[in-house]
Amino acid sequence: MKLEAGQENRTAERMKKLEELNRTAEAMEKLRREHLSRLWNMTLEMNVFYPENWMAEADNILLNYTAIVYKYTKVLGWDGGGQDDENQWSFAGSLLYAITVITTIGT
Repeated sequence: MKLEAGQENRTAERMKKLEELNRTAEAMEKLRREHLSRLWNMTLEMNVFYPENWMAEADNILLNYTAIVYKYTKVLGWDGGGQDDENQWSFAGSLLYAITVITTIGT
């Protein structure tokens, strides 16, 4: 009986962690879509004859998204997993990897 109760507790803990990961993955997906939408809308609204302005604004949007991904991964401990854990690389996980490589190598 104690063994079954222990297994039930571990199963409940795993389910709780999976639900939390799924909520985080859903939040990250929503944030990714919002940032992509902002980039797209900015592209539609800005004058193409001033690419410096577009680049500056795009940098701000991407910097904001990068900060959010960093917060979720480093501060909150999210590993890029969630509902589709069978996929090895998520967008956020790939971005984190790319940032890690770039900052490790430096300029």
